Amino acid sequence: MKKLLSVISIAVLALCLTACSKATPSSVCEKMLKAVQKRDVTAINKYYIDEMDESDFELSQTDGMSAETTDKLLDFMVDFDFKIINEKISDDGNTAYVTVTYVTHDFTEFTANFLSDYVANLFSAAFSNPDLTDADILKIAEEALVGAMADNPKETASTTEIKLVKDDKGEWKVADMNEQTGIYSVFVAPIFDKMEDFAASFD
Repeated sequence: MKKLLSVISIAVLALCLTACSKATPSSVCEKMLKAVQKRDVTAINKYYIDEMDESDFELSQTDGMSAETTDKLLDFMVDFDFKIINEKISDDGNTAYVTVTYVTHDFTEFTANFLSDYVANLFSAAFSNPDLTDADILKIAEEALVGAMADNPKETASTTEIKLVKDDKGEWKVADMNEQTGIYSVFVAPIFDKMEDFAASFD
């Protein structure tokens, strides 16, 4: 009888350990967001259904910005706090939504201040020097970026849902990095929306 109870206890313990070791949607989201905070592309790709490229964190190679300004901008973007609130798993068990609250910089205000300062300073410089070079213009843009970041404290609260799906191995993966929801809606959409509004003001 004692031997039987021992076998049952071991089996129950094994099942509990297996259940506890299985990653949940919330735990995957937490690890993913921590990887984003560290700009760790290798770690991000462990929890993302697609694959992010290192170039996503190397703006200076494509935009001509200095490495110093690029690092400041990327650090500014990933300087956020977050808290997992809850998770909802679909009836078929293959899709989940995790509610997350964030405290970030105000990216809408940041973009507005950058564009305003950049345009004002560019016109002023062009009036003083009609022969501005591309390097001169880029310097003005970088100075406006740095100024907009300096005047923007981290105190903007938001809440969103992050979608996850199971991959072919049955593991949870974040699935909405490039959609108009979830992570994108918090960190990217405000910038593009403000830039579109700014461009439309000249129509």
